[in-house]
Amino acid sequence: MTLITPNNFPFVTLLVLLLFATDALAAKAPELSYRQKKILYQAQKSLQVGDAKQCAAMITQQQQKTNPLPAPFYALLGTCYYQSQQYDLASQSFAQALAQQPEDADLSLNRATCLYQAGDYLQAGEQFSTTYRLRSGRDSELLYQAAVAFYQGKDFQRASQSLQRLLSEATEPHTSWMELLLSCQLALHKWDEAGEQLQHLLRERPAHEPYWRLLAQLNVQEEHYQRPNFKKGVVHG
Repeated sequence: MTLITPNNFPFVTLLVLLLFATDALAAKAPELSYRQKKILYQAQKSLQVGDAKQCAAMITQQQQKTNPLPAPFYALLGTCYYQSQQYDLASQSFAQALAQQPEDADLSLNRATCLYQAGDYLQAGEQFSTTYRLRSGRDSELLYQAAVAFYQGKDFQRASQSLQRLLSEATEPHTSWMELLLSCQLALHKWDEAGEQLQHLLRERPAHEPYWRLLAQLNVQEEHYQRPNFKKGVVHG
């Protein structure tokens, strides 16, 4: 019998969202001078043809003349570093852009994604949560991203809190959200809550074999072999 541990939960998935709206950078900063807009445009063109190194060099050269640069330059530099898989540098660049435009949801999302790719899961979770607050319309997927990041960082309590908020606000909860919450409950040794969550999932998908296998493991973990509501084939409503 496989022991229940955070490393063998079958339900953790990730969908990272990344919005690099490089063509709108200048439009977001009308205070740019004509020369700055021209340099930003040329740097964007270098990136668009696949020359991220040249794009970064143009921005770095400009930074030697003007420091700090306006936010669009740091956003574009973050994109260059991201495409070069230099995720730490990318997150730092987006942080510099955010320092000037702290309410920009796209910048926040980009930084969160870079932090996650760099393996800084706890900061990524916080940044995804911030992006959820900034994004008008409350994009529910962002709370899920925050929960995944916290889970990957082994902060199961904050992951659980993000999911509980998500489920309380959603009109149509996704199965993946409930599965991740189950994983958090197991990691936190909240066996009763995990059992209730499994019962709910089984009502939704009574023929899903992984649920039954995990339920059997939970039975062993709790040593509740005779509990009627954990008996295979019986799912109480």
